[in-house]
Amino acid sequence: MIILGIDPATRNTGWGIIDDRTGQPTVIDSGVISVGSSHKMPARLNQTLKVLISKIAEHRPHHVAIESGFVGQRVNVALAIGYARAVAMIAAAQFDLPLFEYAPATIKKAVTSRGNADKGMVLRAVEAILNINITGSHADDEADALAIAICHSSHLTEKALNAGAKE
Repeated sequence: MIILGIDPATRNTGWGIIDDRTGQPTVIDSGVISVGSSHKMPARLNQTLKVLISKIAEHRPHHVAIESGFVGQRVNVALAIGYARAVAMIAAAQFDLPLFEYAPATIKKAVTSRGNADKGMVLRAVEAILNINITGSHADDEADALAIAICHSSHLTEKALNAGAKE
């Protein structure tokens, strides 16, 4: 299965596409959509939408997974993240792709075995799982998106194993 993971944000949206059909996830493509803060919110969201649609059209993932919103943020931050999440949802809907959402702690636990892992731990774990090096000023955003895709892959595997055990 090809999975697109998206770490939604209004300035730096991470995205990562993995293929887990061999049982060992491999990266197909990944990156960060960086939109300058000098642009107004609608322009930033539109640019993010265009890139996500382009990546979906190019790589044809089977599923899209995103980070769910989390409670406890300042209202303006939560609202901005909500806008970015909506853009990711719209991009998936444009291609009738199933969309899955995972809490930050669930994603961290899937790649590091710790729900409270910091960004550095997530980055190192993703690099180890995928046997890659992620560099650049927004490596954390890219790693987070790949972690979301890995999390979804592991949940699909777990679900399949549980279904097989019931037969």
